[in-house]
Amino acid sequence: MGIKLVSGAVFLSMLVAGSVYAGPTTVNIQVDVLQRDAKGKHWDIRRGAPDIAICVTYPDFERSEDTYTQCWPHRRRGTITTRMKDLRKAQCWNKYRCLFRGIVVPDNRKFEVMVVDIDRFRHDMIGSGFCRVNKRCKVGRAQIEVRGASAVKTRKVKTKKK
Repeated sequence: MGIKLVSGAVFLSMLVAGSVYAGPTTVNIQVDVLQRDAKGKHWDIRRGAPDIAICVTYPDFERSEDTYTQCWPHRRRGTITTRMKDLRKAQCWNKYRCLFRGIVVPDNRKFEVMVVDIDRFRHDMIGSGFCRVNKRCKVGRAQIEVRGASAVKTRKVKTKKK
């Protein structure tokens, strides 16, 4: 009887611990930016739409006391950009909507998203805030939607019948 009780308690503690653990998951983040900044001005000259990039900050999966930041798009293939000031290009140029695919975030914990308008000399902060997987969140002058990568709909390609 004692063995069954102990093994049941161990199983229950593993089950509870497993539900609290925030392992990594891959998501797609869609960003929708308002047409004007907080001062009512256009994002870029000549009434231009923003040039959108993002940075995501979350707890380090290996060292729980540290955080990790990664920005998209990366400066060049094979490198990781970890600071907003190092961003040099946008994922979407002159757009109010942008989709970032394959972003790694914690599965069931909040993480911070910073949305940035990339400019030549000084980037503009569109907004910064916390969000979770499968949620919509307001971050400054933007609305973001975080979805599991498998939940994103793909368009069917029409083929001609012969």
